This record gives sequence, structure tokens and C-alpha cells, in this order.
Amino acid sequence: MLFVFLLIVLPKPRGNFAFTSGYADMYNRLESKVIAWHESEITRIENDDDSVRASIRLLLARGKASGN
Repeated sequence: MLFVFLLIVLPKPRGNFAFTSGYADMYNRLESKVIAWHESEITRIENDDDSVRASIRLLLARGKASGN
């Protein structure tokens, strides 16, 4: 994701000029977007993991029900 790359490359805002020029605000918004993106990816992965675990439990239950 481009935002992650930018956050890595851009220096952290320091000093009064960063705040008066708007750089700090832009950096903080960018950081918030990166955090939100990571949270959505974690949620997606957790949902996929839950689905896989449910499928495995179903297969195991079917195996026990059929006597295997």
C-alpha cells in the first residue's frame, strides 16, 4: 500500500515549522489511514481464519459421524 511506503519514507514532523506548514497534520492523517488499513487487514485475516477453523471442525465432526 502506498500509504505505508510514504509513512516509512517521510520524516516525523518536528519543530514549529512542521505544525505551521500543515506537514504535521498531513503526516498524522496519513498515519491514521495506515492504522485503519492495518486494522481492516487484521479483521479480514481473522475472519478467514475463523472460516477455515469452522470448516475443519465440520470435517472432523463428519468423520466422527461416519465412524472414521
